[in-house]
Amino acid sequence: MRRSVLIILMLLVATAVIAQDKPESKPARNDFAWARNPYRLDYTIKELEDGKVVNTRTYSLAMQSAEERGRSFGEVKTGTRVPITSIIPKEGGNSIQYIDVGINIQAQLYVMENSNLLLTGNVEISTLATGTESVGAGGAPIIRQIRSNTTSEVIAGKANQLAALDDPISRHRFQIEVTPIKLR
Repeated sequence: MRRSVLIILMLLVATAVIAQDKPESKPARNDFAWARNPYRLDYTIKELEDGKVVNTRTYSLAMQSAEERGRSFGEVKTGTRVPITSIIPKEGGNSIQYIDVGINIQAQLYVMENSNLLLTGNVEISTLATGTESVGAGGAPIIRQIRSNTTSEVIAGKANQLAALDDPISRHRFQIEVTPIKLR
């Protein structure tokens, strides 16, 4: 009887040791655990002349908010690729490069500890110059550009003004607004 108890006890100890040697099974990894909530960012770019709106453009992108930087990124690009011919000095030949002209919006959206939203973004508006000043040296087109890099706390469901920029060439002013809308 003692021998049976001793054998059973040894088997229990051996089973416990073997169980400890097995690697723990980990739950399936969720690579998207950083994603908090989906939002749609509605950007409105208003062009004003002498205080009156002469042009309004809207751009939207859907993206996930995140708790840490580098995890959420959204981008909208619309416009034209303009060919620019440049001369290669040593070779005596020509080279064609393309420049994007239009709207470029980049955004990163974070949920802060207090559940407010922090938006980091870049809005770039570029156009080809018109009139007598539309061509520069060597026949290359002149490109006008307005750019804003911002990091600011924004309120969901409300239009938040990110920037107001005066065009240095004309009497035009550009206002950039964003409205974050929670999708779920």
